[in-house]
Amino acid sequence: MKRRTVLTASTALITSAIPLRLFAQSSGRPPRADQVMWGGMGFSVPNTDVSRAFPILTKALNASGGQSKLALALTSQLGKNYSGGIAEDPAKLMDANSDPALIFTVSLDYEQMILVPNDGGGGDFQLSFVYALAQVLYLDLPRSGGSDGDLRVLYSFPFRVQSGEIAKIGNDTDRTQNFKKLVFEVDNSLVNVFGRKVATKKFREARLPKRLKVNSVTITPEAAAVIKELGISESLNEQFFGQALTASLAEKADISVLPFAQNDVLNGSLASRFNKFPNISKIFGRLNDPLENNYVIDLTVHRALRKSNGSNIANILYARGMSLFIKVSDAQRKNVLFDKKILLIENNELPKAMFDRLKDYDLRYMVQIAIKMFDLFSEAVMTDSQEKIKVIGLDPAVDTKDLKSLREVFLTCRY
Repeated sequence: MKRRTVLTASTALITSAIPLRLFAQSSGRPPRADQVMWGGMGFSVPNTDVSRAFPILTKALNASGGQSKLALALTSQLGKNYSGGIAEDPAKLMDANSDPALIFTVSLDYEQMILVPNDGGGGDFQLSFVYALAQVLYLDLPRSGGSDGDLRVLYSFPFRVQSGEIAKIGNDTDRTQNFKKLVFEVDNSLVNVFGRKVATKKFREARLPKRLKVNSVTITPEAAAVIKELGISESLNEQFFGQALTASLAEKADISVLPFAQNDVLNGSLASRFNKFPNISKIFGRLNDPLENNYVIDLTVHRALRKSNGSNIANILYARGMSLFIKVSDAQRKNVLFDKKILLIENNELPKAMFDRLKDYDLRYMVQIAIKMFDLFSEAVMTDSQEKIKVIGLDPAVDTKDLKSLREVFLTCRY
């Protein structure tokens, strides 16, 4: 199990819980100040392993002015976008006039870069992926002679940002700049997605979603053998599948999902700031306690496929795909709620002149197939789309009822 450790940079902004007074204007109402706290930014590995696990992202952050610039960009999004929810029944919302507060944290969980020849020439086509986690906590400090305090995860949003850019072959500067743009500059950058998906939400303490987590990922020996033969097992591993499914559930099903990686941002430096409140300190330990989860997902990568389906004078046609078992269980009652196999196979042509880059193409398409399958599954559950149900190998006549039941489960995890 990987740990998430808070960064220990020189600036206190990254690791300190800093109150931000955020003013929101509502039509016909005077401005009101809502207070939130910046709980910190971290990685899903110990500090000593950050450069190894995030080699390109580390260079991109350093080239952008350091990790503090990302923390500043994220808190700026809170300052611009957090409304406090003043439009609807403000008496039920947490603001600066009440003791409870909101704590926002962000962690960087995973990076992935894939290079294939650019169709138009002039370098490589670089596919870049960054996986991150934003969480919003509700904190009510203990009161003398009153309550023991409370701490809850109101919203957990693991998300994936991606882009495609041209990079000169072997040019590390180009690759780093592409990651820099993905974090800060493009429309779907990490900073902008945080601003749109998290900083703009209106949080009410009374609405607490159920806890859902991808609990385990297993790759069968048969699937592992194919992935190893393709030479992509370092990238197509348990962590990738766990992160990809978690992000798809959060983004496409629009639900709150706990991180696949262990969250030490909360249990580490953030928790230490409240160690003078014993009751709050105890609650921090419960945030990652698997016994506190309501629903868990166990994912099995069942089979993987890549085979030639013919060729012509210029191209070779390859079929690639995989099948997966997704099992959803009620963690409290210990019963299985959903257990189905889904699959997706797609055909792509490879120019014979690019045969020496077959491994790179295998990685590109297998990653994209996995992400597409998880996205389609999440959308099929939430929309009853007959087309999407069929595309992932399910039978609408047989499986629609189970998918509807799973949707009811997922809706309890929506904030």
